[in-house]
Amino acid sequence: VDYLLKPVEADRLAETVARVEARAADRTSEEARPSVSARDAYLDRVADLLESLEDRAQPAAIPPAAEEADYLRQLSLPGRDRFTVVPVHRLVAAEVQDGLTSLYILDEGEALTVTRHVVTHPLDALEARLDPTHYMRVHRSALVNLDHIREMVSWFSGRYKLLLSGGHEVLASRSRSRALRDRLSL
Repeated sequence: VDYLLKPVEADRLAETVARVEARAADRTSEEARPSVSARDAYLDRVADLLESLEDRAQPAAIPPAAEEADYLRQLSLPGRDRFTVVPVHRLVAAEVQDGLTSLYILDEGEALTVTRHVVTHPLDALEARLDPTHYMRVHRSALVNLDHIREMVSWFSGRYKLLLSGGHEVLASRSRSRALRDRLSL
């Protein structure tokens, strides 16, 4: 009778339902016609479907305080026989290499050094839990803390080499170098 594509518009769906009803009315056989109660149930189901689609189309309003609460404040870093808990602001960068996610954590103390910790969760999961006002994906395999960028060195093909706190370095991709430059208002 018709072919509908998402997102389904209420007017278009109503037009399709009207066509179906018109075809059903044109049929001469009583068996082919849906009973009144079946048709009402069908229309109720279509109305419920439309309402559900409208609810999904509108983003849920989340209060700002609830959003902030979802971001990580601490990281648990696995050790030999224990977990070390560090505040998330000490995370300088996270990188994936050969399928392993490495977190580079700024050590406490007078000398600024970075320690590498290998974790099991993927970079995408970590990125989703970090506050995007402080962290940015600068390469498909690298995420950096914007507060720890000390220098941005122009590199080949419009890319930037990021010099971070503790001497750690990350190479940003070309497209994300542009986004990083825009974000830092350079």
